[in-house]
Amino acid sequence: KGFSLGGDYNPNEDIQAGLRGEYRVETSTDGTLDRKTWLLKGYGNVQTSDDWRLLTDFAALVSESDTADTRDGRYIEANIGYAYRPAQHDRLNMLFRYTFLEDLPGADQVNIEGSLNGPRQRSHILAFDANYDLTKQLTVGGKYAYRMGEVADRLGAPMSDSKVDLAILRLDYHVVHNWDLLLEARTSHDRINGVRENGALAGVYRHFGNNVKVGVGYQFGDVSDDLRLIEGRKEGVFFNIVGKF
Repeated sequence: KGFSLGGDYNPNEDIQAGLRGEYRVETSTDGTLDRKTWLLKGYGNVQTSDDWRLLTDFAALVSESDTADTRDGRYIEANIGYAYRPAQHDRLNMLFRYTFLEDLPGADQVNIEGSLNGPRQRSHILAFDANYDLTKQLTVGGKYAYRMGEVADRLGAPMSDSKVDLAILRLDYHVVHNWDLLLEARTSHDRINGVRENGALAGVYRHFGNNVKVGVGYQFGDVSDDLRLIEGRKEGVFFNIVGKF
C-alpha cells in the first residue's frame, strides 16, 4: 500500500520548483518481505540573471525491513549548481556543482551503480565543467572533479576514507549538419592509495531535431566521468542518448 503527494510551483519563467513525497508499506504472508519505505524528491531552479541559473535537486529514500537491520537501505542525494550560459552569445558555457551522496543499500538492494554486491559510500563531490566554441564546428571542453568521503564493501566492513581527483579534456567536432565526433582524454588519481588511472573515449553522435542526439562509441580504460560511481564504467562499447532544452 502506498500514499503519495506532490506539487509544483512555477510563478514565472524565472522560478520552477517541485516536491513529491511517498510512504509505502509492503507485507508478505510469512513476514520475510515486510518493509516500510519513505521517499522524498524535489527540485528548484532560479534564473538569477540573463546569464546565470541556480539549479538544485534532491532525492531521499529510507527503507526499513521488519526482519533484519542488514536489509535496511538508505539513499540520499542532493545537488546544487550554478550554470553560466550567456544569453547574447553562447560560445562559453560553465557549470559549478556540489553533490552530497549517501548510498547505503541493504543486503538485497542495488547501489547507485545497479550492483547487488557493489560498495556503499558517503561522499562529497565538487565539479567544474566548461565548454568553449572555438569555431562553429570545433568545441573544446574540460572537467575537474574531486570526491572526498567514505567507502565500504557490502559485507558490513567499517568505512574507509576515499579521496579521488578526476580530470577530463574533451573535443567535439561538428562534421556536417546532423553529425558530431567526440574525443575525450581522462585521468583519475586516488589520493589514499596513490593509484592513477588513464583512459580515453571516442564516439559519433547524430542529432534528431534540436533537443535529442544519439551516439555510439568506445571507452578505453575504466575511468568514469561520474565520481559517484566508485567502481566506474568499464572499458567497452557504449550507447548514449542526450536530451537538452
